[in-house]
Amino acid sequence: MAVNQTKSGNWYVQYRIPGISSPRKEYFGKTEEARNQAMSREQEVKAGYVYSVAALANSRTVYLDELGQCYLDSLKVKDKSAEWIGTLKFLLNEHFLPCLCHVPVDQLGIQDILKVAARFTDKAAATQNRYMDSLHAIFRFGIRHELTANDPMAHWKKKREPRRDVRLTVKDLSRIYAVASDHLKWIIEVEWELGTRPGNSELFSLLWQDIDFNRGTIHIRGTKTPGSDRIVPMTPDFRERLLIKREIAQSPYVIEKNGRGIKQCRKSFKTALEKAGIDYPVRLYDIRHLFASTMLANGGDLKAVSKLLGHSSTRMTADTYYHELQGEKERALSVKPHLLYDV
Repeated sequence: MAVNQTKSGNWYVQYRIPGISSPRKEYFGKTEEARNQAMSREQEVKAGYVYSVAALANSRTVYLDELGQCYLDSLKVKDKSAEWIGTLKFLLNEHFLPCLCHVPVDQLGIQDILKVAARFTDKAAATQNRYMDSLHAIFRFGIRHELTANDPMAHWKKKREPRRDVRLTVKDLSRIYAVASDHLKWIIEVEWELGTRPGNSELFSLLWQDIDFNRGTIHIRGTKTPGSDRIVPMTPDFRERLLIKREIAQSPYVIEKNGRGIKQCRKSFKTALEKAGIDYPVRLYDIRHLFASTMLANGGDLKAVSKLLGHSSTRMTADTYYHELQGEKERALSVKPHLLYDV
């Protein structure tokens, strides 16, 4: 066990818990007071006091560093990704704790929350909302387990995110596919066939064991919404492509490169956009949008498309893609009775 500093100057104490292979780290900030807190915490650990929900429940005052550590422990038990836990640790150490550790959680107010929000004003609205949501999750965790009684973000409103103008067309996607590298071609194929959320949450986590070739279905193990975990049918042509790819697969992942699963493809996708001469912004996520909008524009059933996308409700799909439902406004007007005007 030892008290140390990170490269960025944060003081932390590191120790081991019997039965857990990896050491635990608790962070306290960059100030001299933070150093003293780390030293004090080291003595507590030596005395056998290890943070847990039960331990915090017996404490009269709970600070965010304690609550945050307990929340992180709960995420590990739930098998949350190391990447997400790492991001939350960074946010806690660099942004949340410096602003919110001066008083117990039950004494925090909206002014304290505004100080945290001010740190993210240079970020995109979606990023700001994601960061603040992660902080709110910690407060809700404390209340849910009766560790704290105060939620200083109870009335916090998310920042309005501007609707992004998705300009990708089937024709342009075909141009991108034509000049893409081999592994990117396969990524585009799978995304176009399944409409998954790109990235590690769904597309790059897809395993061969998730494919039932006998039934012609693919199990997408999504986690974002209640409907994310879903079964998607495969077309006969795509089934044949999958069978060919499985024969030469070198890893458990459907999407692989050099025999290993991948986490991103930004560089190869950017290169393909340049080669294809695409002069407007395009993300891999836009293929998912095109997947949905094309089906709806051609008369696809709204509920079926919603299920394929793994949306939490049909309403969410309708709100996002209503402009693609060709003729719906005209159809609504057509059933309205005529008013008998005086001639």
